[in-house]
Amino acid sequence: TNTLALNGSVGNAALGVRETDYYRVTIPINTPSWRLRLVPNTGQVTLSVNRAALPNVLASTYVTAPAGTSGHLMQKSGDELYLLLPVNGQTNIPAGDYFVGVTGEGLYPIYPRAGTNSVSYTLTSLSPFPVQDLGTIGASDILVTNTLESEDNKAFQFAIAPGTPAVDLRLENRVGNPRMM
Repeated sequence: TNTLALNGSVGNAALGVRETDYYRVTIPINTPSWRLRLVPNTGQVTLSVNRAALPNVLASTYVTAPAGTSGHLMQKSGDELYLLLPVNGQTNIPAGDYFVGVTGEGLYPIYPRAGTNSVSYTLTSLSPFPVQDLGTIGASDILVTNTLESEDNKAFQFAIAPGTPAVDLRLENRVGNPRMM
């Protein structure tokens, strides 16, 4: 297992088909969020994440990354993104060692078969997840224009001016299917 800094990048120029590189990322206490971005430079790769143990072949797309599970799996064409936020009512994510697996699927894989040749990738870890402060909102409009990749996230925070009776938040001129949460 290699070490990946909480705010750092690693890569491999020749990961074989069905081979996995593992990385340990240590999340310190009082960490509000953590994000991973896996970019396949050539071929296709999958990303798996687990807390306190290596992710394994039973990793699921339906599980986040609590300790004692098989891990969380992200597997689609293109970049893979993972964002860990605190559970409802908490301000920080659980501290400890998280293990990240990058598995080569080869060039031009067609499910359920792997592709051929080795792949290359870049894996980036970022913490905390950036939050854009919009300041204090009131009677005048605030317009923010953004473009996001598939599965990407953007976070905003704002204060509401005293005496403001209501606030209306909207996504306008949408392309694709972005959601506001």
